[in-house]
Amino acid sequence: TDLHKIPRDDDTIPDHNDFQPGLIKFLDDMHKFEASIDEGKPLFVLIDARKSSDVEQGTIVGQVNYQFTDCFNVDGDVKTMKSLDERKKMFKDLSPANAQSKELVIMCRSGVTATIVIGALADLYQ
Repeated sequence: TDLHKIPRDDDTIPDHNDFQPGLIKFLDDMHKFEASIDEGKPLFVLIDARKSSDVEQGTIVGQVNYQFTDCFNVDGDVKTMKSLDERKKMFKDLSPANAQSKELVIMCRSGVTATIVIGALADLYQ
């Protein structure tokens, strides 16, 4: 299938004006995060969405791993997002009442798997 021939709804294409650079964390932010961990007052909760096997290749001090694959129920070849109740249990430590910081930062290697975890968390924090 030629992707250029697939009709797209203009409402699903993000406008360049929707870009929010304040949501991006840079290397300097990560150094501040590591210092805040050392002080026992984390600036945010850093969630690594990678698979455990990828996490073994390297981590950032203070991160927690919620691998993106855990967001799905698997029935044969079919994967569906876990129910709201299942995700509440899965992410209970991240609830504003339990987390050390209310800001969540989700990371992975490319941004793709982080997006899955963002989607799984989205309706928990509305």
